[in-house]
Amino acid sequence: MITIMESMKQKTNFKPKERKLFNKIYVWEKDSLPQDVDLDAALEKIVKIIPKHFFRNVEGIYIGQFSELIDRSLNAMYADNAIYISSSIFNTEELVTNIVHEIAHSMEETIAQFVGTEDQIANEFLVKRNQLKKILHANGYNVTKQDFDNLEYDEKFDEFLYNEVGYPVMNTITANIFVSPYGATCYREYYANGFEHYFLNDFSAVKTISPRLFDLLTKIHKISFFKNY
Repeated sequence: MITIMESMKQKTNFKPKERKLFNKIYVWEKDSLPQDVDLDAALEKIVKIIPKHFFRNVEGIYIGQFSELIDRSLNAMYADNAIYISSSIFNTEELVTNIVHEIAHSMEETIAQFVGTEDQIANEFLVKRNQLKKILHANGYNVTKQDFDNLEYDEKFDEFLYNEVGYPVMNTITANIFVSPYGATCYREYYANGFEHYFLNDFSAVKTISPRLFDLLTKIHKISFFKNY
């Protein structure tokens, strides 16, 4: 399988604008960001709020128009030890949010080796999913065809939330259940969404709404197993 980076290198006109994060991680702007997006300001903010050792599994950050993002209607993804960001994002804050969210995904496997509370977080997520199920049922949505006990990403479930229910409604009904509606998508996104809000000024919301996830994120923030970097 050709990786995203390999497919980029195959293009003869690939001459990205090069920067380094922490003087170590390459940040390449393959395609220009909108004028209102300040990449340098975004990187400065990330250096201030995210510890360097959290980037242990990230070798580069690539910004551009990638078919893997376009085909899946994604703004960002983590793959092949790199973070890929769409150059079609709207503002600097969105750029920061997407990078932080993908940092969370980059840390998943390493965290699983050292943190023993994953079952508690999964149970917290499933309790919330079933709260959501009851609320949706009470509001007339057909929930019988959806598996609310599935921890993994399910495209049909995602489409149900996004298209049938809609995020304006989800914003209202999940206000005290999930930190944001996207956290209801699957277990991995519940964790990554909480991580994102924990480090981006929603610290108290995570603590109030998702206490077990908050405890895990606090433990991750304090422990030193990433620091040999």
